[in-house]
Order: sequence, then C-alpha cells, then structure tokens
Amino acid sequence: MAAFLLKVGLTGQVVIDGYGNVGILVVADFGGGTPNIGAAGAFTYTGADTIFDLRGIGCAAGGSVGPLGLEVTRSDQCIGITVTRGVSVLPAEGHGTIGGCQVLGVTGWVRRFIEDRIVPWMLRQMQHLPDPAKRIIMDELGVPAQAFGGMSSDRPDYQKPAGGAPSGVTYCAV
Repeated sequence: MAAFLLKVGLTGQVVIDGYGNVGILVVADFGGGTPNIGAAGAFTYTGADTIFDLRGIGCAAGGSVGPLGLEVTRSDQCIGITVTRGVSVLPAEGHGTIGGCQVLGVTGWVRRFIEDRIVPWMLRQMQHLPDPAKRIIMDELGVPAQAFGGMSSDRPDYQKPAGGAPSGVTYCAV
C-alpha cells in the first residue's frame, strides 16, 4: 500500500515550436503523489501547434523508476509526453496533478541565449532519448522519428516538421 501525499509545484520551462516561437512556460500545479524528493531534467513533446496553445488548465499523471520517468499531460488544446532523467531519494514514485500554464514570449538577449545555447543542447538531448521513449512519442502523438533525430544520430530540425504531422512543441526544463 502506498502512502499518497499532497503535491504542490511551480516550474519554469523553455518552450519552442516549429514556427520559431521561443518562450518560457510557467506551470503551477497541485495533486497527489508518493512521497519522494529529487531533481530531474525533462524533455516534452506535445501535439500543440504553437507554444501559445500550451496556455490554460491541464492535468498530468506519471511516475519514475530509478533515474527514468514518464509523464502524460492533457489539456483541452493538446496531449504531451514527458521523459525525465534524474535522481531521487526513493527508487520509485507516482503522481497525478492538475494545474495552470502561462507562456511568456521572450525577445532580445534572452531569446538569443535560448536559441544559441538552450535549443542546441535540447536537440542533442532529444537524440539521446531511449528508443522505447521515442517509440511512445511516435505512436501516441503521431510524431515522425525525424522530428527528434530518428532512431539514429541524425540532427533534428525542430522548425521543419516532417510530412503532415503537427509542428509539435518541444520544451525542456531549465
């Protein structure tokens, strides 16, 4: 039997889309989860057309075992899948939340920093996702493998979605 505790969170994430929009996603959420404490980096792919479609109310459910985690998010605009890699005190956890999201567009030196430093790092991380995580993203969201570097080390181009797939929004925690 698991003991579930109240979870309250506030996160900020860099967000980009296939139209060249760059912003900061701010999420405030609450819910329940197994007791644990840790830190992780995250990569999410959603079916949203632009970063601004991420605004609003949504819910998420997920968990982690060892250093890897998986979460599914849902709002009235889109669904998304998050893969995390990190460390925690306990070897496993599960959680469910509901919350609100706001997207802040960025310009000037902040945008240049994100485009020059954060986005290339994020694209490299996307290439290192385990093939099972890539398969989930492809199957659940209909995202072509080329959108995140395929199943090989090809360089992904987030501004050129393949085929008729949605541009998708990718974002990572910072």
